[in-house]
Amino acid sequence: MNFLSHYYFERCPDSYITVGLAIPDLVKHFSKTYNGTLKNAVVPTDVLLSEIHRGVLWHYDADKHFHSSADFTELCKLLVALFLKEGLDRQKIRLSVVAHIAIELMLDGCIVRYDKTIADRYYQTLQATDLAVLATYFDEFGLSIEKQHFLRSFQSFMQRKFIFLLDNSENVVLGLEKIYGSVAGIKFTEVEKKQLLTSLHNMESHLRYSWQQLLKK
Repeated sequence: MNFLSHYYFERCPDSYITVGLAIPDLVKHFSKTYNGTLKNAVVPTDVLLSEIHRGVLWHYDADKHFHSSADFTELCKLLVALFLKEGLDRQKIRLSVVAHIAIELMLDGCIVRYDKTIADRYYQTLQATDLAVLATYFDEFGLSIEKQHFLRSFQSFMQRKFIFLLDNSENVVLGLEKIYGSVAGIKFTEVEKKQLLTSLHNMESHLRYSWQQLLKK
C-alpha cells in the first residue's frame, strides 16, 4: 500500500500512529531495518513512541495481507498485460514491479477522488506531530542513519504534498519514473511514458469499481 491507502485502511486519526504507518515508505530500504531491528523489538514504554512503533508494525502487517491477496495479484497481472499490449519491453523494464507500484499509486488517486478532503486531513494529521518526538523514536533503537534519512524525506514529503496529484494518471507516470527509476537506475523514454499512460487510463475503469473492496478490512 501507499501512504494514503494505509491511512484510509486503518481508519486511524492518531498523528503518531499515522507517522509510523508512513515511516517504511519514507526511509529507503527500511524493510531491512524492520526485519533486523524492529520486528521483534520491545515496544517503547513512552506512549507517543509506542504509537509510532504500532504504526510501523501495522504498516507491515497490512502490506503482508494486501500484497498476498488474490485481488491485488490479479490487478497486477492485468496491468502487466496492458503494458505488454501497448508494447512495453519486459526485457528492459521489470513490468511486474512497475505494475505493483502503479496499482498502489492509483489506489491513492482513487481515494483522493472519492473523498475530496482526505488528503488535507492526512497532511494535517502528520503536521500535528513533534519532530523531536519522531527523532527520539529512531534514537530509541539506535537508528541514527535511518533518522537522518527520515527527517529529510519527511520534510520534503510535507512540502511537496504530491498525494494531491495522484488523481491524474500523468502524475502517476511521473511518480513511477521517480520510484522505479531510483531503484532501477533508468529513465523512461517519451514513447514509454505514453505507453504507460495509455495502460493506466485503461486500468482506471477496473479500479473505479474495485478499489473500495480491495482496501476493505
